[in-house]
Amino acid sequence: MTDYINLPPDNFRNLTWIDEIVRLITPEEHWGNVMVAGGAFKHALTDRSEVKDLDVFFLNQNAFDSVVSWATEEIGEPIYVNEKSTGFKTEGGVRLDVVQTIFGTPEEILDSFDFTVTQMALTPLPATEDGKETFRLICHPNFFEHLHMKRLVIETDDLPFPISTFERSYRYNRYGFGMCKDSRVRLLLQLAAYQPSAISADALSQSLYDGMD
Repeated sequence: MTDYINLPPDNFRNLTWIDEIVRLITPEEHWGNVMVAGGAFKHALTDRSEVKDLDVFFLNQNAFDSVVSWATEEIGEPIYVNEKSTGFKTEGGVRLDVVQTIFGTPEEILDSFDFTVTQMALTPLPATEDGKETFRLICHPNFFEHLHMKRLVIETDDLPFPISTFERSYRYNRYGFGMCKDSRVRLLLQLAAYQPSAISADALSQSLYDGMD
């Protein structure tokens, strides 16, 4: 497992709005069991107006079920439901992709992602005795360096969907991100293990969940 770093939340008050959205859709007993993780942070830390969706993950199935029920009461019926995730939309127009195909701690969830610039997670924490609300924020140790350099880096030799990662690299290219040489080699080696029959249009869109960016 990657040795993720904890960031002081007071230095990232520009992310408080994400914490507030998660609390809105999460019953208090599950604060600490729910997290936002993934590619949205690359926009949230540079230009909030670019954030169109948040990917919400859970420690376990019970937390997922509680949030779907709570969110339906708080912000309305889902805009979609499938076997991988349930979608909601806030009054501000932000889509929430509520994921049920993978559960775990923030570190376990981030370890399943391909690019280091997607490896950041925010988890609302239970309020302190004085009522103060805060959040836990963790990221890959090279997250900010790679974000600043707009570099796509793959550090795992066990990508869950390498064909999809290949396709996603083109999407990131539209934002100015380029894959480093070592990562291209790592990806090519994993793609080489695939039989030609496994390479298809469907394989290009495979992901941990339908909203994966």
